[in-house]
Amino acid sequence: MEVDYNFCIEGGWGSEFYIYLFKGAKMAKFAWVCSLTFVVVLVLGGCAISHSAGPTSHSGRYDWLNLDKYKKPAERKKVAAKQPRRYEWRKPEKKEEVTEEAGRQEPPRPEQKRVVAEKPGRYDWLRTRPEEKEEVEVVEEEVDREPLGKKGDLDLKFDYWMTGGEQVWSAAHYGWKVSELVYPADTNFWVFTGEYRFADRWSVDASYGFGDCDKKTGSDSDWVTPGDPRRSHLSIFDTTGDASFWMVDLYYRFWTDNRSFLDAFLGYQRNENSFKMTNGQWVIYDYLPDSTPIFGLNSTYEIDYQGVRVGVRGETPLTRNPEWTLEGSVAYLPKVEAEAKGYWNLRDMRFRQSGGDGDGIDAYVAVNYRPHNNPNFTLELGYRYMELETSGGISRSDEMGYIWYADWHKTRCKFDGIFFGLGYIF
Repeated sequence: MEVDYNFCIEGGWGSEFYIYLFKGAKMAKFAWVCSLTFVVVLVLGGCAISHSAGPTSHSGRYDWLNLDKYKKPAERKKVAAKQPRRYEWRKPEKKEEVTEEAGRQEPPRPEQKRVVAEKPGRYDWLRTRPEEKEEVEVVEEEVDREPLGKKGDLDLKFDYWMTGGEQVWSAAHYGWKVSELVYPADTNFWVFTGEYRFADRWSVDASYGFGDCDKKTGSDSDWVTPGDPRRSHLSIFDTTGDASFWMVDLYYRFWTDNRSFLDAFLGYQRNENSFKMTNGQWVIYDYLPDSTPIFGLNSTYEIDYQGVRVGVRGETPLTRNPEWTLEGSVAYLPKVEAEAKGYWNLRDMRFRQSGGDGDGIDAYVAVNYRPHNNPNFTLELGYRYMELETSGGISRSDEMGYIWYADWHKTRCKFDGIFFGLGYIF
């Protein structure tokens, strides 16, 4: 709207009033626009501040505590002082590292995790920290137990021993070997062993094995002329029989290290073998080849060995969880005595052999397996060797009423082969 100032000036004193009124309206419009702008700024700013502070009327750090119910400021401050900061309750808990001492008190676990990270910040829980690292420590489960059990344990074992063996004995005249008999003794032994631990370092066990000898071909050789290496007579025959042994040992554990141990032991051993000879045939007769059957052959021979044994046994772990161990034992018999008796039915001759002495050895090595969930149960696979030998005895024969003597030159019994078995500690 355009204003005519000349008209206002010519109008007199009233003109000044209208000019002042016009200028005031223009200033009021400007003031009104400024006031509206200011109000809009305040409203928008207040909304932004209210949104960042929280939904309540108190836009402070403790609005989530609902402090409106406390009228006095002193009460609000007192309640707020007892509360953690706004995000402290959301901070991740600090994981304590499992130490060796703590691991012994708690049940063992096969795997434990330890998080290695820097000190978390205020808002670290809101995002994934790229610098966070995870380190895995494998903690092996330790079983706190004495090797081979503890006082009061009863260990029962069963083994199946597949052997190849032989029994040999010879007679001599004035130091010259004049006769020798060989009995094959391939035997599959069933062996039962029980061990009782009556003290922390002391235990006693008993073992018994028995089996039938396979049907084999034996031989009987004679040398008529002393010193002549040629056989004057040789016959063969079918032989069957049975073999058995039993032993008792007292053990003392003199060394242990973790799960390894060594025991010294002292014991007693006895072996009993018996054979039957049938279906004979000559091979050499009076230095000449022959194949004449020996009809009616039905002879027997029995021999026993016995002696004190001393030795050492031990075991050491190979792996754990499950546990594989290596076990071994060596027993030496420094003084072995033997006694034997026989009956040659075709000659109606009975004889006994005794005296003399010798030595022997009984040794084995085995690998044992104990499951992780049942360490009292054992599976084993191994090899065993047993040999007994004597010399220097006397043979007394009664042939149809005629008594005569000869030197019992030497006797030897041997068994060796693979065995496998199982055991359990009660």
